[in-house]
Amino acid sequence: MRPTLTRAPTPGSAIAMIVAAMGCFAVSDALAKYLTGFLPVIVIVWIRYFAFAIALLPLLRRGRTVLRTRRAWLHLVRAIALVASASFFILGLRALPLAEATALAFASPLFVTVLSAWLLREQVDRVQWLVVTVGFFGVLVVMRPGTTAFQFAALYPLCSSLAWAIAVICTRKLTQHDGVDTTLLYSGLFGFLLLTLVALPQLVVPPPATIGIAVAMALVWSAAQWLSVNGYHRGDAAVLAPFSYTQLLWSTLIGIVAYRHVPDAATLAGIGTILVCGVVAAWWSTRDAAAAEHPG
Repeated sequence: MRPTLTRAPTPGSAIAMIVAAMGCFAVSDALAKYLTGFLPVIVIVWIRYFAFAIALLPLLRRGRTVLRTRRAWLHLVRAIALVASASFFILGLRALPLAEATALAFASPLFVTVLSAWLLREQVDRVQWLVVTVGFFGVLVVMRPGTTAFQFAALYPLCSSLAWAIAVICTRKLTQHDGVDTTLLYSGLFGFLLLTLVALPQLVVPPPATIGIAVAMALVWSAAQWLSVNGYHRGDAAVLAPFSYTQLLWSTLIGIVAYRHVPDAATLAGIGTILVCGVVAAWWSTRDAAAAEHPG
């Protein structure tokens, strides 16, 4: 049961928070792309998770209740999937323009639809399969396999979107057993511990000029997390989900301004196709969930 609100939710402020969160994610990604020239990818991901782990520490004040779970293994799988998603995405950022990497990573709702049918045995209707087919066509347009424009690095953000989809499937299973705080805490702490083990041998002293950029990347990413959580607390997921795709627009603009990466017509067409199909897939899934929760 949801807690009673003292005042009605404000969709306008919730939408503004989600749009701002997506802008912060895009800025953090742009800074991460810059840092790939100085730091190992795994260290960049570790810096983000270090900030995330610190932000989660207040949850431990609630004692053992927040740590109580019967699905520790599923939390671990989710944490591994999230770490893999972040790592693959930044690997892609190292070689690809920001807009293209973001567009390929945003194919995750398409993977979620396929995995939901396969792993969760959920019913997928014709509209959803059509969206998946057209969406993956958009992915091919952006990647352009078999042409001179194809880059192997394009597979990294695609792997990132698949790993993210696996994390979403784990989240759906975990909501049947654990609360949001428990899921966040285990994902953050498991992820941080895993990354620490892998990143420790690769830790290097960054050039002084990059320390401020690394701190800014972590702070902006943490701000994006805060805005996103609060935005979804204030508004309906079905209304807000499509606005998460404004990150594609932010990434395109930042890529043009910061890196002089201007997508060509074919890439823009592919990005647009992924954007539309992703919005429809996200909206359709939240619509179905709302219908199941409030039949009639």
